[in-house]
Amino acid sequence: GDHRHLHSFPTRRSSDLKNKINSRFCIAHYSRDAEYEVDYGTRGYVVDISRRTCTCRLWQLTGIPCSYSIAAIQRDKSEPEHYLILVIAKKHT
Repeated sequence: GDHRHLHSFPTRRSSDLKNKINSRFCIAHYSRDAEYEVDYGTRGYVVDISRRTCTCRLWQLTGIPCSYSIAAIQRDKSEPEHYLILVIAKKHT
């Protein structure tokens, strides 16, 4: 069988953990629908949870929720891991 996804999983989890730690320094504000404006120092990002997008583009490029999206997901009272699992399952179906 194809086991390539097993080797990339720890890296994804490491990135997820790093992003979760960094999200503590972000402030998410509800905007509208599933969109949040996230402040990180002097920078601002827009996260759309339903589309799984962030204006930093990391979430779209890696499939792993970035720090800004994690801040928005937590503000939405959801679990970031839920979004990571969906991305992994989607890539391997």
